[in-house]
Amino acid sequence: MAAVQQILAEGGSVDDMTFSDALFTGQNTNPTAIPEPLTILGAGAALGFGGFFKKKVNKGKSAKKTAKS
Repeated sequence: MAAVQQILAEGGSVDDMTFSDALFTGQNTNPTAIPEPLTILGAGAALGFGGFFKKKVNKGKSAKKTAKS
């Protein structure tokens, strides 16, 4: 592997070469999952609409109770 790295460092090339994990040992093999921005936006919108409609339903129930009294 050291010979291949030396050839590549000097600007050479290696034909018919296969790659394995051994060449990428410096890489982070346990990446952290980060949600996409639209996922976060969608979750926020769902919570907002849920809260809005819950408030609207509760307001309607309290108006019915007041009308019955």
